[in-house]
Amino acid sequence: LASDGALESNAGSVSITIVAVNDVPVVSNLTSSVLEDSSVVVLLLGTDIDGDALTYAVSSTASNGAVLISGDTAIYTPSTNYNGSDSFTYLASDGALESNAGSVSITIAAVNDAPVVSDITSQSVDEDNVFTYTVEALDIDGDDLLYFADADANSLVTIADNLLTVIPDADFNGDIVVTVTVSDGQYSDSDEFTLTVNAVNDAPVVSDPIEDFQLLEDSEAATIDLGTVFTDVDNVGLVYSSSLSSDGIITAEIDGSMLTLTTLPDQNG
Repeated sequence: LASDGALESNAGSVSITIVAVNDVPVVSNLTSSVLEDSSVVVLLLGTDIDGDALTYAVSSTASNGAVLISGDTAIYTPSTNYNGSDSFTYLASDGALESNAGSVSITIAAVNDAPVVSDITSQSVDEDNVFTYTVEALDIDGDDLLYFADADANSLVTIADNLLTVIPDADFNGDIVVTVTVSDGQYSDSDEFTLTVNAVNDAPVVSDPIEDFQLLEDSEAATIDLGTVFTDVDNVGLVYSSSLSSDGIITAEIDGSMLTLTTLPDQNG
C-alpha cells in the first residue's frame, strides 16, 4: 500500500517466483578398520539437497592398498602384509556438479603371518660322511623362529638354530627323506627334500681272524676257507692273495677263497 500522510491506498500484491538452481552435493569424511590381508566394504555417504541421484568416484587413491567403487560402496584391500594407517578420498556427482572431496581413513590391524621356509633342493653326501645345511626361512613379522627336523630312516638328524645336521647310518647308501619345519610359535611351514647318500667302496675287514696253528712235518695239506675270515660290507666279490714270511718250509696256494698250506718234505720250523 501507499500513504500520502493522511490517507492510505488500497493493498497491492507482488508475486515472486524463485527459480531453482542445482545445488552441489556434499560428502562426509568416514573412518573404517580392517585386518591385515583382508578387505573391507565402506558405505559412502553423500547428500544432495535437490534429491538428485549421485554417482561416486575415487578422487585420490590409497597409498598402501587398492580401492574399487561399486555403486555407493567402496571396497578397500590393503597391500599384502601391510598394517598401519591408510586413506583415500572420494567425491560424488549429480551429473552436473561434483562434491567436495571426502576422506576415508582406514586402520589396518596387524595379524600374525606364518613363516615361510625356503625350498630345499635335492642334496647328496658320500657314504660315511656328515651332511650339514643352513636352512633359510622368512617371517614378515620379524618373529623369532624355532626349527625342527626329522628323517624317515637310516640316519640321525639334529638342528641347532637353523643349522641342519644329518648323520647317515654307518655304511648306509641310498635315499633319506628329510623334513624341515619352521615355527613362530603359532604358525609353521615345512619343506621336504631327498638326501642321496652316495655309495663308496669300503675296504674288506678281517671278521674272524685265523688263529695260530701247527702242522706236522710231512703232514697232509691244511685248507682254510678265507670267505669265513674276511667280509666286505659292499658284498663285492673278493680276490685273495697270500705271502710267506720265510721260504722253504711250506707252500701257500689260493683257489677261489680256499687257501691250501702244504709242507715241504722233511722241513720244519
